[in-house]
Amino acid sequence: MIKVWGHSACRAGLPVLAALVASVTPVQAGLDTTIEFNMPAGDLARTLVAISRQGGVMISFPPEVATGRRAAALQGSLTVREALTRVLAGTGLRMVPGVGGGVTVVADTGASSSAAATGLGDVAAIDVTDESGGSRFGDVGFQAGDVGDTLRLAGAAAKEIPLSINTVTSEVIRSQGITTATDAVRNVSGVAIGSSNGQVPTFTIRGFQTSNVTVNGQGAAGFNNIVSPQPPIDEVERVEVLKGATSILLGTSTNGGAVNITTKQPTSVEIRDMIVRYGSFNYKTVAFDFGGPITYAENLNYRFIMSGNQADTNYAGYRDPYEYLVSPAIRWDDGTTMFQAGIRYYKQNRLPPQYTLIPEESGGIRRPLRIPLGTTQVNPRLHFLSETIEVLSNQTYRFGDILGFDATFNNMFLYRNASGNINNFS
Repeated sequence: MIKVWGHSACRAGLPVLAALVASVTPVQAGLDTTIEFNMPAGDLARTLVAISRQGGVMISFPPEVATGRRAAALQGSLTVREALTRVLAGTGLRMVPGVGGGVTVVADTGASSSAAATGLGDVAAIDVTDESGGSRFGDVGFQAGDVGDTLRLAGAAAKEIPLSINTVTSEVIRSQGITTATDAVRNVSGVAIGSSNGQVPTFTIRGFQTSNVTVNGQGAAGFNNIVSPQPPIDEVERVEVLKGATSILLGTSTNGGAVNITTKQPTSVEIRDMIVRYGSFNYKTVAFDFGGPITYAENLNYRFIMSGNQADTNYAGYRDPYEYLVSPAIRWDDGTTMFQAGIRYYKQNRLPPQYTLIPEESGGIRRPLRIPLGTTQVNPRLHFLSETIEVLSNQTYRFGDILGFDATFNNMFLYRNASGNINNFS
């Protein structure tokens, strides 16, 4: 992990250049050294650091020039010079010769490199790394990188957004053995989880109750009803919680905040995972997660996720919960145009939770009636059965710099066909 911190001399007015340096290598590589790249699109600062590390070339830049800028994906055999040219295209930045064979990234104002290297001001705290384990958001372990889909600001670092966004990363989900996206939210402070009925979760954020949930930044009305529930956990990459009013995103504001579930997407990083879980009530899961580039098909990546879980009962004594998922998807991205398509099928048999009954007032005192764990109401086979098929597509076209703005066109399409069987007494 590379960290560059502001020095006290900077605050005294001495010019300092933020130099993000590659890992120590025996021999300094050159700009024309060919490297095999496999980097997703993302935050420009993180991409520059990754190029610096892999190419062994010192790349220096003031942090303010990279703030809010996004780099295109890099795939295939490229020289360091070609990689820099590609990620800087359309950003309004350029590279100029630096010291010892390195380069300096500066604003494309026509100024000389020596002028660009002076008067850069304080060096902001930068916490960047290329050890992201293939996360398209730059997440490293429990630490979140980009803000994700919650604010629909692709590539923006969470620390640069003046809003409170808490992220539960895939590493947190994995390490805790979390089985639902709702349970993942329990990691966020100031959020309480409830239920408006048998299976529809509600979230109390900063004292305000909401069921406002999006999936990949899209409104997910289906999540808030029994027939079409949340995506299975084995397809969830991270869960984001925005604290504060949401009118800027969704039109109608919820005072407390919102929850966004981000699902796994096709990736240029090869993935070959098998997940096995076993827990209470004979709960068992087997899941497969495959992804990576498609051989002999340039710029084409895929993701295939399949999972199934089942238990004898839930903690309240209701019988036979289960969940099945099949989700294939492909994505083509040449750095300028991106097209993604996928299908998701999942079937879930969800069971009601334990309830506490409050009897009528007796002697002026209302006392809760404690129900022993495992005691069911009415019928132990009461359940909420749902079957959902979704067809998804996502298109992006990056126009580059237009009148000083980094213009990008994005479009998402979702078709959902859901059916359910509620309160079944079979």
